Parts: sequence; structure tokens; C-alpha cells
Amino acid sequence: MDGPQTSQVLQHLSAYLSPAGSWLHLVGFTCLAVLVVHLLARLVQFVSWQIKMRNTLKQFTTPPKHWLFGHSKALPGSEKGFQTRLEWMKAYSAHYLPFWISPFTVFNQVTHPETVRTILGTAEPKSMAYRFLEPWL
Repeated sequence: MDGPQTSQVLQHLSAYLSPAGSWLHLVGFTCLAVLVVHLLARLVQFVSWQIKMRNTLKQFTTPPKHWLFGHSKALPGSEKGFQTRLEWMKAYSAHYLPFWISPFTVFNQVTHPETVRTILGTAEPKSMAYRFLEPWL
């Protein structure tokens, strides 16, 4: 590695180690490190929320679900899906039944008047459906 190749390697190395170059690399590396730490923190937050939610929902019996699709394949958006939900409510719970839409999304169906009254009486934020039904409640 003599001659022009050595001088090119030395030029690249000196440009990389120059004060301006190392400062820019340091800023870039710092930004990347902050981004990675932020993403890891969000991932930990999401996983801990999922564990807490799943542990809370374990107390409710639900029909068997697919690991990826949840109950969504068994609940088509038609009258048949509505009938399936009614059958599940009779078989599993007359008050509350969680339906898994995906591995991370759950739809909670509440039907008993006392349970609905308790939930609507809390200060927790309500869904879009509540705002639509609010004039009649």
C-alpha cells in the first residue's frame, strides 16, 4: 500500500479526524443516540402498558382468538357479526366483553345498565361514540 493509495487513505483519515469533521460526527452520533434512547423508552412504555392491559383483561373470559387477527375474523361487519357478538355476550358475560381487533387493540363492549352508568360517571376521557350519544344520555 504505497504511493497514491496510502496518500488517499491518509487524506480521508485526516479529513475524518479534523476538528470540524469530528464535531459534525459527534453531533450526528449524539442525535442518533438520543433518537435510539427515545425509541427504546417508548417501546418499554408500550410493552409495559400492554402487559398491564392484558393482565387486567385476563379476569374476563373471552372466546378463543387468533394471535394476529384477534376476534376480527369471527366478527364481520354485518348482521352475522352482530349475532355472533350477542351469542358471545350470552355465553361469556352479560356485563362486559373485550373483543380483540388486533394483537394490540381491544374493543370493550359493555351492555349492562349499571356497568354503563359506572363507566359514564367517571371523569375518564370518553370515546367518539360517547360524544355522538351524549345528547340522548
